[in-house]
Amino acid sequence: MKLVDEEISTEGISTKLLEDFRVLNLKRVEHVSPDIVLCAVIVKFRLALVCSIARVVPSLRVLPIDVRRQVVKILCPHVSEEDGDTLFQCVASLPDFPNTTATESDAFHVFSPPCDRCVRCQSHLVRYNNPVEVDYYHLTGSSKGIKCSLKCS
Repeated sequence: MKLVDEEISTEGISTKLLEDFRVLNLKRVEHVSPDIVLCAVIVKFRLALVCSIARVVPSLRVLPIDVRRQVVKILCPHVSEEDGDTLFQCVASLPDFPNTTATESDAFHVFSPPCDRCVRCQSHLVRYNNPVEVDYYHLTGSSKGIKCSLKCS
């Protein structure tokens, strides 16, 4: 009987924790522990989606906001623009995200310039064409990706 009571108690605590994570306002996480942010983002968006975004955060950081939103929409069409922005901001704020859930063959890559400014004149880069889905080939096969074309403003 004691084990049953402990299990019910533990189940109640875990349900409460999940509910607490779900109601956490992810737009206001500047002063929240990265561990809490990670748990809340995973509860809200699921681990696979969080990992997909985490893998491409370096490429997304350099993109203009409107292009980044288009790329996130291609990556996760079921997520609203507001939730996509929140997801990106939360994952980008995490100091180190382990990249252990994907092999090269199933990783999604975003091809973008390595910086957000022109190397000649230091102007911001702007959209040249809309992002497009592409297939790319590597030593272990082929994968899907998104190509973002930017130009000097």
